[in-house]
Amino acid sequence: MLNEILDMPNGARLSTIEGLRQAFLDFESRIRLEGDRREEHYPHLVGIAIEGGFLRGREGGPFLLHLNPNLNCIIGGRGAGKSALLEAIRYAFDIPAKTEANRQQADELLRNTLGAGARVTVFYEVEDGTLYRIERLWGHPPRVFDARTDEEKPGLHPGHLVPGGPVEVYGQKEVYEISKDPEFQLRLLDGYVAEALRPIRERERDLIRRLEANAQEILRLEREIEEITERLQSLPAIREELERLERQEAIARLERKKQLDQERAMLEEADRSVAELIADIETFTATHGIPPDLLGERARSGLPHADLLARQRALLDQVEALFRQTMDELPARLSALWAEGQADRVAWRKVYEQVEEAYQTLLREVPDASARRYIELQRQRNALEQLAQEAERRQEQVSQRKAERQQMLEALRHLRREEAFRARREKAQELDALLGERITVDVMLEGHREAYVHRLRQAFTGSRITGSVIEKIARATAADGTYWDPIHLVAAIRREREDPPEDESVLAQVYGVSAAHRRRLSALPDEVLYNLETYRVPDLPIIKLRVGEQDRPLADLSVGQKCTAILSLILVERKTPLVIDQPEDDLDNRFVFDEIVQTLRREKERRQFIIATHNANIPVSGDAELIVVLDADEAHGWVACLGSIDDPALREPVENILEGGREAFRIRKEKYGI
Repeated sequence: MLNEILDMPNGARLSTIEGLRQAFLDFESRIRLEGDRREEHYPHLVGIAIEGGFLRGREGGPFLLHLNPNLNCIIGGRGAGKSALLEAIRYAFDIPAKTEANRQQADELLRNTLGAGARVTVFYEVEDGTLYRIERLWGHPPRVFDARTDEEKPGLHPGHLVPGGPVEVYGQKEVYEISKDPEFQLRLLDGYVAEALRPIRERERDLIRRLEANAQEILRLEREIEEITERLQSLPAIREELERLERQEAIARLERKKQLDQERAMLEEADRSVAELIADIETFTATHGIPPDLLGERARSGLPHADLLARQRALLDQVEALFRQTMDELPARLSALWAEGQADRVAWRKVYEQVEEAYQTLLREVPDASARRYIELQRQRNALEQLAQEAERRQEQVSQRKAERQQMLEALRHLRREEAFRARREKAQELDALLGERITVDVMLEGHREAYVHRLRQAFTGSRITGSVIEKIARATAADGTYWDPIHLVAAIRREREDPPEDESVLAQVYGVSAAHRRRLSALPDEVLYNLETYRVPDLPIIKLRVGEQDRPLADLSVGQKCTAILSLILVERKTPLVIDQPEDDLDNRFVFDEIVQTLRREKERRQFIIATHNANIPVSGDAELIVVLDADEAHGWVACLGSIDDPALREPVENILEGGREAFRIRKEKYGI
């Protein structure tokens, strides 16, 4: 299949006199002086094959398409399969759509154009020349192979072939959706710094895992302390009752019996341990030893070093003999050694029997209930005092874990506020310079406060914290204008539990929270606070478009202006292939020609573009290396023809299919005098 795809034309030019003439007419796009020529290596899609489904080969076989590493334009009438082709690429790489609405639209399109039994195969070459084959059967996860050796790469997801993702895909209206959602804009910005952010995010994930484990351990320890504390409530009453009983002289004499009972238990355990050791030795001796056939005469017969093996067997026999002798003698020697203490144990037994006799006499003198109660209370007191010590140890552990948590939270804050934000800010400044005066790009530290408001609403559910208070908390700022983060808020809530005076309450002085709401916040469960303080408030990209004499933010722009700003950002600098469906939607022709076309002409030498379009300016004025014309009937779609814009056979479908087709050729003719 790879060879079939590679054998297909991919729009290579200068193969005709017309192509050579066009090269000189459009020299900015096609001609480079020797000193200006750069060998660019970047990831790109080599080709795609689809078996089954709507798209087919012209003769009914699989759909095969060899792509150009530069600008590819997919054109065709409505329903010809342009969007189906682009969504098949996204499906092969298992890349989700940007929003739920886009996801539903893409899923429906794929069900109608692929469906059961269909297979999508994409050939993808990375920067170092490694060629992969990505296969995905409908309803199954994708599989990755080395395309040249056919070796499968188990566990390798195609989304991880290149840092930041192997391909960017934007379906219809997805650019508009991004223009409305700051989180999508942040992901777009992060795509430019994926390599720098990857180790930062790995450390962030590790810190959050450790913080989650830390929270669970603290909660567990505090639950255990609470349970112990509840049990310890009976300790003062037990001590008081013991004191009353001990004032009876007879009861006090019971302590001697208790101590001897402890000694008896210890001696019985020692005697039992020796007996068990001897039994274990006898069992071990019976089940271990040198196998008699190891290096035996039959086993070594005919081997080149049979004499050496025979000498080794003789040594094994000695080992076995020594083992047997030693192990057979050991139980008797251990018994004899333990018997040396028998006289002391017999003497102790006589003392115990005397005490036992006195104890029985005492029980007859003292009311039975009092004696037994005294012994039981002593047992309870000792157990509870041990629990009290255990509670102290657990409290020390809690203090230690909380100190560790504070250090981890500071490290997390540093990662987010210093390292990750710095990487984003520097890239935003680079993009700002690259995009020129019409579009400006910046980023605000943790500026997406709407997301924070939403997260606080979730955290405070059922706590009777009003929306206005949540808004006030989310938008509170420090003296330098930076927003307070959730770590600071949680610390303020915990401080409130100590019931500070109002002038020392952080919730009151910094967040402006009333006394009633401060009480409600301080009553939030620890589980809620632990989850909240690791929440990352997203940074906020600030993208503005020059309109007249003003730089206006996205929120103040029309639909077309929003898409203009986002599309300009999407088109620049990245090396991974860009697959985009009808980028001209919601844009005027002037912007398409002045911005999109000029960016494509500049960037296509170092990035692959695959664009489905109805606008002739993109393939014609963009000087597409490959134009793929799709056609379809009610049942199937296919490639009607393909080639570069120089091919006269493509002029008619371009003029007939694309909006402004003749106009694009007219502009090209006027510009180049053709």
